[in-house]
Amino acid sequence: MADGGASSFILLTTALLITGSVSAVLVSQWGEMASLIDQERLEDEADYNTDFAFAGDLSN
Repeated sequence: MADGGASSFILLTTALLITGSVSAVLVSQWGEMASLIDQERLEDEADYNTDFAFAGDLSN
């Protein structure tokens, strides 16, 4: 039992370290993606608010 317990503990610790680092990377990427989406939304809103169109016949 003692031999299996030590190796299981080492594997558990390694798995927890790996998943912790992966989750940190994913959270960081999610934050960057959210800020980029927000910036795009602000640009689209500015384009919509400053858009204009000609009314009438353009050939005259």
